[in-house]
Amino acid sequence: MPKGREFKNTLRRAVWAIISTVLWISLVVAVCVAFYLIWNFSVSADELMPTLGKQTRSPQFYVYDFSDRTNRIGEREAITSEVWSARQITYIPYEKIPKAMIDAVVSIEDKRFFEHKGVDWYRTLAAVENYILHGDGHFGGSTITQQLVKNLTGENALTWQRKVQEILWARDLERKLDKTEILELYLNIVHFSDQCDGISAAAEHYFSKSVEELTTEECAAIVAITNNPSYYNPIRHPENNRARRDLILSQMHVQGY
Repeated sequence: MPKGREFKNTLRRAVWAIISTVLWISLVVAVCVAFYLIWNFSVSADELMPTLGKQTRSPQFYVYDFSDRTNRIGEREAITSEVWSARQITYIPYEKIPKAMIDAVVSIEDKRFFEHKGVDWYRTLAAVENYILHGDGHFGGSTITQQLVKNLTGENALTWQRKVQEILWARDLERKLDKTEILELYLNIVHFSDQCDGISAAAEHYFSKSVEELTTEECAAIVAITNNPSYYNPIRHPENNRARRDLILSQMHVQGY
């Protein structure tokens, strides 16, 4: 066999050996990561459900009477006065939420919300790349379902472990709740600055209206707050809120809403 051909065959075998080794290492790493996640993280979001009281479409909130606050030992008691974050609120079912409110939050927060199953992998991979290559300092890429998980748990640590847990819970929530239930819960508990939790409190506080009376522009103005509640507060920073409100309205238009 000519030396040139023999060299090419040797080179080909060496390249294939390297590729095979990399593939096997990748497979082993993937299996190890899978076992690690299964072993160390809770995949089920069931423990969130008592917080939601979401056994039915009508939520139930609870208070705890602690006998030992340090160790958080106490009895859970259902409350009937619909108190949340020290404010009296009205829980708004999905059927009474204006379509403009739904369109606004989906268009700006999670435009593929009705297509994914809890995690938008395109945005997640882009966020991971940005985090690793550019040292952005935060993961980003959260869907509305992931944001719901974050609001329910109160966990906001900038760690990959927390992000993995959030993804697993979001995937599980999507198997147990439909899209309308997720949107309903999210809009009823998300924070809108000035001690306003939920769209009902925000509509009353900022516009002296019920949710059903809000115009499209007012819906966009309220949704604008969620990105940074203090910075986009319509009362303290109306110019900031107006700029993001207009961005939301433009996105609603571009996406066909």
